[in-house]
Amino acid sequence: MSDYDDADAIDVYDDTAPRQNQLVKRSFEGVTALMNNSATQALTAKATADINARWMIAMHRPRELQDVRVALLHECRRPAFARAAIYAVPRGGGMIRGLSIRFAETAMTAMGNIGCEAQTLYDSEAERVVRVTVTDFESNSMWSRDLTISKTKLVRQEPKSGRSLGSRLNSYGEMNWIVPASDDDVTTKEASAISKASRTGILRMLPAWLKAEAQLECERVQNDSAAKDPDAERRKLFDAFAAMGAKPSWLADWLGHPMDQTTPAEIVDLQQLYRAIRDGGITLDEAMRAKRGGGDKPAATGAAAAVKQAGSRSRGPAKSEPTPPDAPAVDEQAEIARREREAAK
Repeated sequence: MSDYDDADAIDVYDDTAPRQNQLVKRSFEGVTALMNNSATQALTAKATADINARWMIAMHRPRELQDVRVALLHECRRPAFARAAIYAVPRGGGMIRGLSIRFAETAMTAMGNIGCEAQTLYDSEAERVVRVTVTDFESNSMWSRDLTISKTKLVRQEPKSGRSLGSRLNSYGEMNWIVPASDDDVTTKEASAISKASRTGILRMLPAWLKAEAQLECERVQNDSAAKDPDAERRKLFDAFAAMGAKPSWLADWLGHPMDQTTPAEIVDLQQLYRAIRDGGITLDEAMRAKRGGGDKPAATGAAAAVKQAGSRSRGPAKSEPTPPDAPAVDEQAEIARREREAAK
């Protein structure tokens, strides 16, 4: 009991249970309960008050889904929001579309009585574990996911300073090196992972019919804007992609023809592709490869090709498995079966 003042502690060797909100110390000297623990009591009281306040507001001010529908469709009719509400990524020769993070944030505000929190559970030099929780206080439903953010990143060029932690082949068969990530890289990776998880949780709380109607309205507004003034939409695309390091020639390569020949549907595809890249769902390089290869992986080049070639030389030519010596031939098996039938007669 040397670490604590005798006036603040009591001995509970006689199986007396510690009081509520007490910290308990177990050591060779016995079990000691601290009486004055105001910090724990304050944190517990604050958490309880926050939870009770949210549930009480949800009970006294319930949402009306038709009001939510009107407010959400009003946002979808704005061209700027419609461009940001849907993302698209090239997969398998086509485009996979979905509702973006910006749409989920707007939908959560329109729905009301929905909470989204991110809490750090573990943090070390190698990784950070964050739990994202989305709660609907009206229906008492909750969704959560634990995210593991590694504090490393992949680079294509082998670092010269010896900071490499290893190497591996990416999904395209190219050699990448693992290096420690900076604080800014970890923060960016964590924010992107939290945003994606929050989007999944919030969209789970929305009715399916409302999501479908909102997506159709956003697509209609996008198509109308692209058809009404395609030149203005092209200029907006040029500026948006240029901010990410992609010139108008990159867009022409991605489409396979000059930008002057773009159709309204292609303009919408580029707008949704920009949203996917902006939200961190895909990179410029991955989008170009997926578009050119139709989702197939290109042949390995450089270091990856050397690794595969070395592996094939070490394995040598493929050999056919020999037939076990004890296994009888097919004709011999048939003859044995015939003799057994005659013996049975």
